[in-house]
Amino acid sequence: MKKEKTKKTGVHKILISFWAVLVMVTIVITTLVGCENIKKTVPGVSNQFDLKEEKEYWTGSIDDDFLDDRVCVIMKKTTTYPELDIKVFRLKNAESLHYSFLAPTVENPDFHQMLVIYLKEKGKDQVISAINHLKQFDFIMYVGPENIYRAEDD
Repeated sequence: MKKEKTKKTGVHKILISFWAVLVMVTIVITTLVGCENIKKTVPGVSNQFDLKEEKEYWTGSIDDDFLDDRVCVIMKKTTTYPELDIKVFRLKNAESLHYSFLAPTVENPDFHQMLVIYLKEKGKDQVISAINHLKQFDFIMYVGPENIYRAEDD
């Protein structure tokens, strides 16, 4: 009789162990799936922006017609209009940063700072890599390529 009880207890322990491993694997997979949208906060920078403002994501592809040496960045709203250094973005492939719009010339509650980051290494894949890196920063509202627009023939 005791042997039967021992067998049941052994099977029970195996089932509990299997269940525990299954739960851990599920947690790890769920965590990794969300890694793409992890938000990076930069102390002393992030708090200068309206972090409640919703992000917008570029939904294009490598087949789209865009310049292969830069990314366009729109920052979340701010009232301090900080002029950030390229180092803040921790982008290894960044060559330089140029503000298109640093601060409004007249009072504008909907104003967003806009800048362009030029890349050292050219290529559409490099642009997409930069977009994927930059979209994680919590103070960036939108990042995408600079599209090429062509006039249509009549």
